Amino acid sequence: MFYSHQNNDFWDRPIVFSPKRIVRVLTICVLVTLSLFTVLWIAPGRRPSRTLAPLRDKAADSTSHSSSQDNSLKELQYPSTESTNLKEPSYSSSKSSDLEEYPHSRESSDLKEASYPEEKSVSKEKTKSSHNLASLADSGTQATFTKTPYPPLPPGDDEEYISICMAVKNQHVDLLEWFPHYYYHHGIRRFYVMDDGSQPPISILPDYGIPRSAITFVYIPRTPIEERPEPMHHHIYGDMCIKDYGKRHTWMGFLDADEFLEMRNGQTLMQWLHDWEHNDTVGAVAAQWLTHNSAGLLTRPEGGARKNFDKCVVNDPNGENKHVKMFVRTELFQQVNNVHHIGTKDGYMEVGEHGDPTGPWRNPVTHEKWALHHYGIKSRQEFIEKQDRGNANALAKPIPQSLWEGVENMDEVDCKELTDYYP
Repeated sequence: MFYSHQNNDFWDRPIVFSPKRIVRVLTICVLVTLSLFTVLWIAPGRRPSRTLAPLRDKAADSTSHSSSQDNSLKELQYPSTESTNLKEPSYSSSKSSDLEEYPHSRESSDLKEASYPEEKSVSKEKTKSSHNLASLADSGTQATFTKTPYPPLPPGDDEEYISICMAVKNQHVDLLEWFPHYYYHHGIRRFYVMDDGSQPPISILPDYGIPRSAITFVYIPRTPIEERPEPMHHHIYGDMCIKDYGKRHTWMGFLDADEFLEMRNGQTLMQWLHDWEHNDTVGAVAAQWLTHNSAGLLTRPEGGARKNFDKCVVNDPNGENKHVKMFVRTELFQQVNNVHHIGTKDGYMEVGEHGDPTGPWRNPVTHEKWALHHYGIKSRQEFIEKQDRGNANALAKPIPQSLWEGVENMDEVDCKELTDYYP
């Protein structure tokens, strides 16, 4: 036997350890251990927990859903650039982006005049892959710059004095460069994206490099030719952008995803248009095209259009640069003559940068105050994609091969004004 030290204190009384007692204690310990093991491990294996099973199912569904999203977005990923690092911000819901199905008539639209409604799901006619991606449209990201912006950025147009309306189809990748250009370099805070049946919808991508609250998406389901208003651009610009949103802004520009504005007169876009607003005879101001060629590229380059397509065609009275695009005072809008010419009310005129009256073409061609860089053909690959997209006007002729040949065969000059823009 083993004894502890003896004294008169209760706690120091001898503890007797016998073999039988030791065996009993060890047996009890083993039984308790086996019981705990049975309760905590074996039983749940035979009968799944009511609490954990739904969580496991939800996790499996989430993994499957994430994989589906990754596969569906694979073709829309933009080539690597050094533009931005992105993080998740928080936005106020007071001016969240609109996401509407627009059924080709203003009367049946449920768009609100006084506020920007919360996002709603798009048309039921979306493809299965689009449905899987729809949840991504609720998020948005804002850029934090990895280097000093160039040129210095103007103040943001927080009052939405100027807005831009565009008709677009299947140009998700192009917009990843286009939105930051106008948001940061020209301070635009309101974009109306009239999505002409893109698959998946333009709104499906969660991040275009700017706050999502600055973009109003309107989805136009593809319908039979006989049901589409013609010309479709006239309907989009006049019956949708101007009539439904025009009163919210003083100016509205009508641009495409391959057009990038450059200010050359030392003024910001807002200052430039403020000056024209004070002219009692002017209803619209035209920016002249500066058309870029392919720069010899056959496939879509990394880094975007501005950095890579650095050759422009020379100014020619009969060449591509004679075309203009317009910013219009919304209260003076009268009609859409064509995509290059927005007519204004009687007593007002549409002018070029020197105050000279202009229509869709302007001669002599000048780019002294501002220039609208037009990346109309880009690489050979991108031009073929443009032909496949077709024209918004269903009855219009297909985009001809002669457009490519006409631009490529013109004399060229260096055109590097936008190559160093960041972001």
